Amino acid sequence: LNRDFFEYYYANNQGLMDYPLEDNLSIYDYLSLNIYQTANKKFKGKLKQAFKTAGAKMNLINNDMIGILVPYGDAEKKLAYLEELGMSHFLSAEDYQTIKSLLKELQPFTVNVRENDPLLEATKSYLNGQILVLTSEYYDTERGV
Repeated sequence: LNRDFFEYYYANNQGLMDYPLEDNLSIYDYLSLNIYQTANKKFKGKLKQAFKTAGAKMNLINNDMIGILVPYGDAEKKLAYLEELGMSHFLSAEDYQTIKSLLKELQPFTVNVRENDPLLEATKSYLNGQILVLTSEYYDTERGV
């Protein structure tokens, strides 16, 4: 591709490059002009950009992934204990702290799948669906998930 192509492409799509938003503003407006901060006479700062607002409004990566705990290696014993706690109907504050600690330790044994992945049907659900554990038949030590 040559330089003329890119000049033509960007010139004809300038409005889209500004990342338009629903409120008739664009991300460009928040990161350059920021009319709200400019209108505020009390503002004494040098940077008028609204980085936090722009970041909140700009969703470049739609994260529709769901974490599933996978029973392999060192995770099996910890998962068994987590499942035991997850089946309890009455959890104490100490139980929740233990679950939090176990989940942190089990992070290396987590895979992310999309919301509509068929693998989700092969999971056991605990704590109202907040914890998903893949059933052992769906994990192979040589191939993985």
